[in-house]
Amino acid sequence: MLAWLREKAMNPKSRLSPAVLELKAAIGGAYRAEGLAEGERKALLMLLGSRGLSATAEERAHLEGCSDPAVLDRWFLRAVTAGSVAEVLGTNEKAQAAVKPKAAKPRAAKPRAPKPRAGA
Repeated sequence: MLAWLREKAMNPKSRLSPAVLELKAAIGGAYRAEGLAEGERKALLMLLGSRGLSATAEERAHLEGCSDPAVLDRWFLRAVTAGSVAEVLGTNEKAQAAVKPKAAKPRAAKPRAPKPRAGA
């Protein structure tokens, strides 16, 4: 089937059905998205390496398993200033504390003195 699609794509006079064109677009979009994610992962690893931050095997597997562009972008921005790969990935306590601020303690109401009345 792939050979047939390639042959049809090479021949400008042939007409592909709408279903084949839709399939071709879907396959192309999936490969394009994966290629972009792969490039972002590579850039992130290069940035970490240039900063002297080395990932453990577990951290590297976690990073390479991610294909969400938003997450990869967030990790890349963290990698610019992070002190460790765990901080970049949000797997250490310091990074988690920055992401999830502690709830404020409720304050007790302070008694107020009455305001003096004008003309009294």
